[in-house]
Amino acid sequence: KRPSQHPGLGATMLLRPVLVTLVAAAVAAGAAAAAAGADEEAAASATESVADFWAAAAVADDEAAADFDYKPLVGAVHDAVYAKLALTDVDQDVKQGAIACAGTLLAVLGDDALPGGDGARNGVLALLLERLRNEITRLTAVYAFGEIAVSPLKLDIDAVLADVAKELGSFLRQANRQLRQAALDTLTALARVYGKSHKALNKELKPALAEAATLITDADLHMAHLALRLCAAAVDVHSKSADTVHDKALAPTLALLQSSLLQGAALHSTTELFRALVAAHNKHVSYDALLDRLTALVRTSAAGGGGGGGA
Repeated sequence: KRPSQHPGLGATMLLRPVLVTLVAAAVAAGAAAAAAGADEEAAASATESVADFWAAAAVADDEAAADFDYKPLVGAVHDAVYAKLALTDVDQDVKQGAIACAGTLLAVLGDDALPGGDGARNGVLALLLERLRNEITRLTAVYAFGEIAVSPLKLDIDAVLADVAKELGSFLRQANRQLRQAALDTLTALARVYGKSHKALNKELKPALAEAATLITDADLHMAHLALRLCAAAVDVHSKSADTVHDKALAPTLALLQSSLLQGAALHSTTELFRALVAAHNKHVSYDALLDRLTALVRTSAAGGGGGGGA
């Protein structure tokens, strides 16, 4: 990682996640070269730049980290990671490691520091999208896109953004809870970073919001919290999303408010959703209309003997 982005942290700590994967890749490359009958010099060249990379990181301290020139080494990192990411006939742990490392690579070095510029970045993004569409590797790919989405570099990922959002929305229908949770987190991050300027993303968010609405229930408050947070983020960056949220998510949200189990993060996300809806100034979701719906819950609860603890 760029030391300047993380003052006070030594280069060894910052580079370790990338280097561990890279060293493993280099060792494998050297072994493959030797097995193929290459001479010792050719086999050794597969690890030479990695050894230099590790040595530079190991001797750097916090004061030297800010002056560490990482750019000459980025090409070797990219080539090693890309080579492993492109492979399909490797062990599952190697696939997952390559995907995670590729996500980190783009998140911290995906702008002008990456040799090849947009072409190199889009090449890695395309492979990550392929892994996202694979049932075996999709969860790791979701995490990778989540890391890219929250990167301070705010990378241009237009080439895959709409397709990624579409795939993530489809994951909300899956039975795998971990996958649904990761998809909601990543969709929220994408909406917050790219929602204001990307119409294609907002188009794909519409069905995702409809799927998220089905998760707003007191049967799983953490999942409800994530779904509500996605709805609020979508409305914050694109006021027209309020229409979809009103049609699909408002009814289950009001039902959740009547649950005595509602508390903590789910309750906070509920209030954030109402804040976003009011701030959107959408003609179909006015402040007065929302207030009437909320006060109606209180009146109904009072008439029924106060059973609605959440309201």
